[in-house]
Amino acid sequence: MLVSSDACAANNQRNAARKIIEDWKPKVNNVYFLGHWGFQYYMQEYGGVPFDYKSTKLKINDVIVYPTGNTNVQDLNKKVLALITSYDEDLIKPFSTMNSRTGAGFYSSVWGPLPYSVYDPEPFRYLIIALKP
Repeated sequence: MLVSSDACAANNQRNAARKIIEDWKPKVNNVYFLGHWGFQYYMQEYGGVPFDYKSTKLKINDVIVYPTGNTNVQDLNKKVLALITSYDEDLIKPFSTMNSRTGAGFYSSVWGPLPYSVYDPEPFRYLIIALKP
């Protein structure tokens, strides 16, 4: 059950990356993304561009994907950015190997000391944001 839950979380990130790129890449100049690990891998695989907090220069026709439950995600300047939409990917398994809310940090102790946790799954949310006009 634990391995199945871990696979579900990975599939969630792959499905979200594919869906977001399919929806947004034809409409904008660049689809930037925040976060690392599986989400980073799939976003780059499908054509997303990593957002660099120091050097990325956003343009009006760019979007940023902000995965709310991922690593290495920092807040962005809300004065110049606006939420366009969000995508939710449901998790149906009651176990997690990586969850900062419940202290599960199997792959990194930064998230917590437990190898896994049992919890009421919340959907992974991916925010699509862009520069305000």
